[in-house]
Amino acid sequence: MESNRRVLIIGADGLRPDNVSRDITPTCWRLAQEGTLFSSFHSAYPSATRVCTSTLTTGTYPGRHGVFANRMRVAGFPLDEQWVQTGNDRHIRTFNESMNEPFLLQPTLGDRMQRNGKTLAVAASSSPGASFIWNMNVPGNVVNPSSDCEKPELAHKARKLGLPRKEDLSGNRDKVEWATKALIELLLPDPDYDCMVLWLNEPDTANHGHGLGSPQAIEALRLVDACVAEVLSAIDRLGLNDRLDLMLISDHGHSSVQKQKPLSEWLQQYESERGLSERWLTSDYYLYYQGEDVPDTAELQHLTDWLYAQDWCGLVFAHPDYANSLSGVISME
Repeated sequence: MESNRRVLIIGADGLRPDNVSRDITPTCWRLAQEGTLFSSFHSAYPSATRVCTSTLTTGTYPGRHGVFANRMRVAGFPLDEQWVQTGNDRHIRTFNESMNEPFLLQPTLGDRMQRNGKTLAVAASSSPGASFIWNMNVPGNVVNPSSDCEKPELAHKARKLGLPRKEDLSGNRDKVEWATKALIELLLPDPDYDCMVLWLNEPDTANHGHGLGSPQAIEALRLVDACVAEVLSAIDRLGLNDRLDLMLISDHGHSSVQKQKPLSEWLQQYESERGLSERWLTSDYYLYYQGEDVPDTAELQHLTDWLYAQDWCGLVFAHPDYANSLSGVISME
């Protein structure tokens, strides 16, 4: 590969391969037809956004990079009662400053590029934490409409682009279009950025809020496609067609259009049925025991059996210290 070639990664959060069609996403469909389609590309497990982003930026799975959920309970973390919200860049920065190990246990793509004299820049409409994960040690090269990482140079860049109004930041269209504009006006014209990431938080947000295949989800797909078309037009206008390698990727898909109540409500139901006091804290799909002593094996087996009796439960994983003594579980290792 020529040394002056550049790379652009466009990520559409939650985009399933079968969401790409000639009718709804004609630009993405054309890219798939004209380029190389990776048909055996799989998400990390668990397939949560920041888990997958950590895998993408480090090239390793959660067992090595250390991020196993969007929200994790970590003993000793000084904020939010020891809950680390990985979508919050302040939480990640606090983790790196106050804990005895880094938030990511493996170097990011930005770290590896920097070691080789190259530069990574990111424009994203995702949560600030998700964009920060790509290049934590060079936050000045990560632009996001929802955070400037307390960096004056980022605040200056955001003002130059014209930030969406605060009341619009809850709406995704403004953020998605702003991130696309940031890539086109700030990153693409600068030859010092050897690799660029444009991360769009659609169709993921629409899929979560309204369901796969809903009118809102289809509109989100059209929005993503329009942004990709804008980027391709800018690449052509800047004369970068022969000097830039483009990857269009996703981090995970969606498997259901039905909204389930959160795990915390199911555990409250379980404890109520058994007449138990609150013994478990939940986050995403994880259960944390909060009793003073270690959990009893018989109690864990009863809970495991109850989980498997629910029609929404697939597999149950357990801490390695308990996996061998419980029936039906898989060790989290």
